[in-house]
This record gives sequence, structure tokens and C-alpha cells, in this order.
Amino acid sequence: VLRIASSFVATTHLYSRCHTATFPQKRFLAANESVGSDNSNHEEKPTSESAASSASDIVVTGIESTPNPSSFLIQLEKPLPGLEFLSGSLRGETYYSESSRKRNTNNGPPDALTSILRLETIDFVFAMPTVLTINKKAFGTWETLLPSVLESLLEESPSKQEQMAGLLRDFLVLGNEEGAPPTVAGQVTVRIQTAGGIPIQIEATGSRFGTVERRKLFQPKFQQAMNEVRDRNPSFDFFGGRVWTNKGVRYISREDGGDEDSDGEEESELDPLLASLLSSSLPSSEEKREKEDLDEVLLMESDEVDAAYPLQRLERIVAENCPGEGDLDTTTTPTAESQDSAVAVGLLLPPEKIDLAAVDAYCDASEAGDATALAALVSFVGSRKGPLPARRNALAFLGGTAGLMENNDNEDLIFAAVTGAFRSERSPAMRRTAGDALSDLGDDRAVPHAIDVLRQDRSKLVQWRAARILGELASSAEAASVLETLAATATDDGYAFEVAFEIRDALRKVRGRLNGGDNDNTIATGPMWKQIQEGTRK
Repeated sequence: VLRIASSFVATTHLYSRCHTATFPQKRFLAANESVGSDNSNHEEKPTSESAASSASDIVVTGIESTPNPSSFLIQLEKPLPGLEFLSGSLRGETYYSESSRKRNTNNGPPDALTSILRLETIDFVFAMPTVLTINKKAFGTWETLLPSVLESLLEESPSKQEQMAGLLRDFLVLGNEEGAPPTVAGQVTVRIQTAGGIPIQIEATGSRFGTVERRKLFQPKFQQAMNEVRDRNPSFDFFGGRVWTNKGVRYISREDGGDEDSDGEEESELDPLLASLLSSSLPSSEEKREKEDLDEVLLMESDEVDAAYPLQRLERIVAENCPGEGDLDTTTTPTAESQDSAVAVGLLLPPEKIDLAAVDAYCDASEAGDATALAALVSFVGSRKGPLPARRNALAFLGGTAGLMENNDNEDLIFAAVTGAFRSERSPAMRRTAGDALSDLGDDRAVPHAIDVLRQDRSKLVQWRAARILGELASSAEAASVLETLAATATDDGYAFEVAFEIRDALRKVRGRLNGGDNDNTIATGPMWKQIQEGTRK
């Protein structure tokens, strides 16, 4: 339970501001699974106070990954000196590094953590009784940072180097040599603010430094709609009706080259953000690069919101905010307020004609239990036609349907559509989104698909997700054999550090399941949202 809670903190730390009202709640838990950011070869040097700040009885029992490649778990035999007050609880304390923008609001870190928090690439440490969640900054590399963390924690003794070697044996062979590929993607979390259902502004939060940028929606139609509501309904509460809604994650890929099966014209059409990033020169600093990423995402999201709210949809929203003015005419386009219309148009429109507004309507109708609207979404995703943003939103929703509709006849069709996108979408960011959805579904039939993708996909962004799926769902001897082979050649095959580690960690988990557990604890199977849910019930 402690490991699950710590993983949850690692997964959601950067997204605590997010509130979801569009997709099922468990989608929020898994959608925010991060992917690593660009790393430079930055050497960590423990401070000279490491020995002084380490207690003589600290015992590190293991190292484990989390759904966030910017975080690792350090497992302890017992609480660190100074953290004994956490014993027997699921409480935790967050301690920020000296170079962090944030400041500690507690009494400060215990001595055993002081030297860790002085490491240049440490962002913060979340401490629970026997688990430390170590969170790094964008430019840190785990192959240099993990040894520094252990150097700081473990006491000086003749056996210290032997202890470190034992704990790091799976990492030492994974270190990036000069010129080896770094982690290749950043992540931006997007929210939209509405009042009475009318969009006001959008927000983008970066995964590397937590930079937040907001942009007001400048299209005149939104301000005109808001003014009309205020004129027709003087009691309309603009401030009280404001709501922030999580719109999911956008992945920023900086991988060179491309997929052999894609042509330049369609890739540019499907993913203009990636094309612009690949053709632009890198900024001089990581923080500047993150800000530029956010500006790019906000520009793209502004266009998407514009497309998702045609004038007819805004007219209906205005009428809903002005009660007593007659019945609404909701027969012209599909809307969340008229499920029958949404389904009817969904059956008539070819996939390439489905837009963001239609997808929003189908999602709302599906959540209300309309199986025909859900079938329309499945068909749309499976076609791999139509606007990329609309397909992305449909994929995210399909991932969130696990357990939403028990014994639903579309279950196999949903699985087939999502796995097809995971294997065949041309954009790496779309394949990664499909992988997130496949993880959310928690169906162990995904294992052979994840193995194929891990072996064949050229995108490290997608490889990481495939390896993570195997760690979540695989439990067979056949999967263990495949992972053993991949782990043995991970460095030679050019896997990035985080991908190579996930392969080895997946192997550890599968072996643990085959052997009935790890350190007398059952290794959970399933996506993180399910593990958290079941861990909470226990």
C-alpha cells in the first residue's frame, strides 16, 4: 500500500491543480502518467557531508520505478531517523531541494535527507515511513543521480560499495554513453476554464519545471456569447459558475527521423506541433524550452476549442443559461444535451467528417449509457481518419470506459480499436495516447501487443509506454522470457535509460508474480488507477 501511495504521489504531483469533469475519474489518474523529459549528461557529485548526514542504521532494500519516469522509489527497511512519527500511517512529508522554486512549509528535512536535497538535479523528496519518492529535475539523469542518492543515504563502511553495487546492478549497465539517445519527450497538461459552459481561457502546465501559462480565448464569439448571457439573464453568476476542467495530456516529441510508413505531408497535417518543434532550433535553456512548448500547445489548443464550439453550440449554451425563454432547438448538430441527435448524426457522418464538437457529444452520450454513441466513437478511432485532436480525445475516453459499463457489448470492439491505434497511428504522440488508453483498460490481452510494440516501434515515447504496460499486466513465463531477452540487450539495442529500466522492472514484476510475490508482498496487476483503488479498499 505504501508503494502504491508513493507511486500515486509521483504520478499526480505536477497535476494537483487539475480537476476532471469530462472523462471518468480513473482516466484522470492514468492520463497524468508522465513521460520523461530531455536529459543532458549532467554529472552528480554528492556533498562531502553525505557520511555525516547518514544514520548508521539506514538500510535500503530496493529501488523501484513509478509511472512517472522523473520519479523513482527508494525502499527502506524502517523509517529514517527524524521520520519515526510517520510510522504506522500512510502520511507523507514533502521536502524540496535547496534549488527548488518551492519552499518547505514543515520543519525542514531530517539530517538523513539533507545531502540528497543538496544534489543539483533533485527537485523534491516525498517521504513515507519506508518509502522515499525521489523526484529529479529535467536535466538530471538517473544513471548518475541514483548512485549519488545511495551514496548520501548509506553509512560509510567497508561494505558500502558492495551494497551500492548490489542495489544498482540493474542500472550500472544502462548508463547512457556519450552520444546515446536521451529521453525524448516532455509533457504538457491542459485545462480549460468555462463559465456556464462557455470557454473563457486555457491553461498549460509543463512537466519539467511546473511552468504554468494561461491564455484567454481571443475569438470574439466567446465574449459575445458571454455578453448575451449577462444581458438576457441578470442573475447569471459569472464568478460562481467558473469551472476548470482537465483536458488531458499533450506529448512533446523531439525524436529525430520519423516512421517509415508515414509521409511528410500527412504527418505534418496530423501533428503540426511536432513538425514545428522538429524544424525549430533548441532554445538556450530548459526552462525557456518549456515555455516555448507551452506557447505552442496553447496556440494549438486555442484552435481546437474554436473548432469544438461552433456558433450553433454556443447558441444552445446561451439558451441553457437563460431559463424560461422557450424550448431549445437541438436538432441541427450532435450535442451532449441531445443524445438522440448525437447518435443519429454519428451513424450518418463518415469518420473523416466527425469533429471535436461531435466527439464531445458522443462522449457525453456514452457516459449516459448510450451504447450506439459509444459504437460511433469506436468506429471513429478504428478508422484512423478525421482530425487528430478529435481522435485523441476519443481515444482518451475509450480508455476511461473500463468498468464504466459492465457487460457492455462493445468491450471487444473498444479493445480492438485502441490496440489498432497503439500499433498503427502514424504520430508517435497518438500511439503514446493509445498506449495510455490501453493501460487504462487493464486488459491482459494487451500483453502480446505491448511486446510487439516494444520490439518494433522506433519511438522511445511509445517504447516506454509498452514496457510499462508489460509491468502492469504481464504474468506469464512467456512474457518473462521475452523480457529477459530484451533486458540482456537493452543497451546494445539503443533503448533510452528510462525505457531500459522499465524493461528490467517489468521483468522483476513478472518474476515476482510467477514466484508468488516479492519480499512476501503480492505484486499487484493492473493499471495504476486500479491498484490505487484496490489498495485504498484494503
